[in-house]
Amino acid sequence: TWGEHSKFVLCLMEEEEQQLPRKRRGDGLGFNEEGEEEEIRHKLFTKALTPDETGLIDMVLIRSMCLDGLPESPEIRSKCWKLLMGYLSPNPAEWESTVKIKRELYQSWADDLIIDPHKHTTDATNTSNANNTAKESPVLVSVLSPLDVNDVDHPLSDKKESKWYKYFDNDKIFKEIDKDVRRTVPDIDFFISIHRDRVLRILFLYAKLNPGVKYVQGMNEILAPIYYLFHHDKSQTSPEDIEADSFWCFTNLMAEIRDHFIAVLDRSNVGINRKLQQFYDLLKEKDLHLWQHLSERCDIKPHYFAFRWISLLLTQEFELTRVFRLWDAMLADESRPEFLLYICVAMLVCIRDTLLAGDFTSNLKLLQRYPEIGTNTIITKALWLHGTMGLPPVKAQQHHSQQKVVPHVETDQEARRKYEAKLAKGNIVSTATTSGSSGSGSGWFSSISSAASSAITSVKAAYQAAQAESGTPRSWENINSVTPAHTTNKQSKQTQK
Repeated sequence: TWGEHSKFVLCLMEEEEQQLPRKRRGDGLGFNEEGEEEEIRHKLFTKALTPDETGLIDMVLIRSMCLDGLPESPEIRSKCWKLLMGYLSPNPAEWESTVKIKRELYQSWADDLIIDPHKHTTDATNTSNANNTAKESPVLVSVLSPLDVNDVDHPLSDKKESKWYKYFDNDKIFKEIDKDVRRTVPDIDFFISIHRDRVLRILFLYAKLNPGVKYVQGMNEILAPIYYLFHHDKSQTSPEDIEADSFWCFTNLMAEIRDHFIAVLDRSNVGINRKLQQFYDLLKEKDLHLWQHLSERCDIKPHYFAFRWISLLLTQEFELTRVFRLWDAMLADESRPEFLLYICVAMLVCIRDTLLAGDFTSNLKLLQRYPEIGTNTIITKALWLHGTMGLPPVKAQQHHSQQKVVPHVETDQEARRKYEAKLAKGNIVSTATTSGSSGSGSGWFSSISSAASSAITSVKAAYQAAQAESGTPRSWENINSVTPAHTTNKQSKQTQK
């Protein structure tokens, strides 16, 4: 279990800390406390990524350690993400062959789906120079006869099998994607440089290979952390390999959340609307008071803020470096879409006091521009929610414990109405007429008193008669002292009756 592995990880950290060579502070060579912890974490992950005696990597241990946070090493994080997203198998012996096959397959798709009609025209011209006739080269005919639009490869041809038709159709997709790629992670200039073309090509191939999904705005934000991380992995030097690896990991991740990007599924059980409802249901389960305040008092729908949280995997709410830490935990959970909801609920819980004190306007502004909260704090809260399935924050528990059910105290008027209703149905014998009252408050009370007195007198007389008949008379005042005797005497049993 994760708990057992967490204890194991802590033991390993203690051992590594004892073995770590300490250097004197102030000499310019020693580690600070964060540096020492980072070095320990780096060593632990290096060990964990080494196959055991069976030749496999312990994925349960890897997942447990990733929940606690990966070291700030692109090489280790890149390898762990590829394992968690299913691009690499737990068997390192298969990595080389698997990666080679997938990279070659990606390159073949790129060659087939990205059409350059100018290239074909040049090839046709070279063929003509090699003494080929125009009849033997249909492409050359389209070049030499630009007005003959009936030819398949004419630039103005409307036939779908035409290379020019496919080229212009693809160009529409490229332009649509390019507008979003230029705005990807605007805080840095990384995606405006040469990397823009590679990201653009990855998204284009995904759209062509998944016609049911195509490209939807926001996919570029999901691809950004993957490509950025793989590019900074120093163990990879080939830009083509980085592009191919990014494509496969992006495709595997999208396979789990692609229903959120299909408009016709929005109102189905797998669409984004259903996921948003599950998010609010989880909040209601974990913190009823906060849910009531947001949903009922402020009337804030989850679509107003959580649509972007869930569909873009929180990439728009935090800086890219902080997204890495959140994704470490999210990818480590085998049910990633479900754990994402716990992270989102934890984000609300972390700003609970501010939300409870705010109204519609202030809360919506706060949720759409989430404040600077530590990612470790959010993940810790999410893991707590996921593990205990109880009420999230301590203050919420205190709040619910204070909401005790106050018993209803029946007033005299309510008691009187109930009595008169039973009286009308004949369930109670009226003594009001005998007492001389006709419905006044005092008459109604005196009728009850007289009926009670009569009942007590009847019970007392019956009790004394039973005592006299059994031969063991007792005074009415000592009735409470009568205790059952453990005898088999028939007379004692009659006395008890």
